[in-house]
Amino acid sequence: MTDGRKIEAIHSSAVRRSRNSRRFFTFALIVLLIFFFVFMYLNFFKIRSIEIKGLDTDAYTEAEILDFIGVGVGDNLLSLRASRLEKELEREFAYVNRAELKRRLPSTLVIELEFHSASMGVVLGDDVFFVSSGGKVLSSGDAESGMPEGVCKIKTPFIKECIQGEHLLFETEEPFSILVDVYSQFETFGLSEKLTYLDITDKFNIKAKVDDRFEIVFGSWEDSEAKVKLLSEVMSGDIWTDSSGIVDISDAREAAVRFTGSVAN
Repeated sequence: MTDGRKIEAIHSSAVRRSRNSRRFFTFALIVLLIFFFVFMYLNFFKIRSIEIKGLDTDAYTEAEILDFIGVGVGDNLLSLRASRLEKELEREFAYVNRAELKRRLPSTLVIELEFHSASMGVVLGDDVFFVSSGGKVLSSGDAESGMPEGVCKIKTPFIKECIQGEHLLFETEEPFSILVDVYSQFETFGLSEKLTYLDITDKFNIKAKVDDRFEIVFGSWEDSEAKVKLLSEVMSGDIWTDSSGIVDISDAREAAVRFTGSVAN
């Protein structure tokens, strides 16, 4: 072998050794990184604390929420299937309107809850079912206990079923739409908590009672926004403080008022 060929062979061998060395070090670095991330995943991101925010209701306890989601201290924070657990919380706990699970790295799980409130009550037989403003059945109780303060009694013969966690089931869809629409208007104009009852038995002759003192002649469900807006304007005056009567808002353009209480003239 000539000197030129020897030099070329030595150079090629050196190139191969250098290439193999780079491959080895690259492989070793990848392996080390894999071990590092596995170690971090298994140890560094373990849950050390869990915070539950928004649990301002007596309906559930922290223990019930934690037992249901099945996540605790020592579990891996990154492996948490947050979106699935959020949907399951909203489905299982009727009062939960929104659930959000947040990871506060490196080791804290935050559970944020937003709740429905019992806005309406529906009596079926010996039971009263408490319902959200959107028509979701939240819980039930004994009808003899009456309606709690701030809960509006719903009068309608069209309810077919009340199943906790589901929306009210009517014989047809229309009464449900009318109920939610009309109630939402009272809510929008700040009168929902004063509603004593809402009677949608006849969609063309809806009736209500406000503050347990004023009978409201609502008329048709149509123009519900304008009618409740008119009612809120009429009832904003001080003249209503110690009086009772009948307020006819069936014509959304003008309210007719007849006092029947102590201030009637």
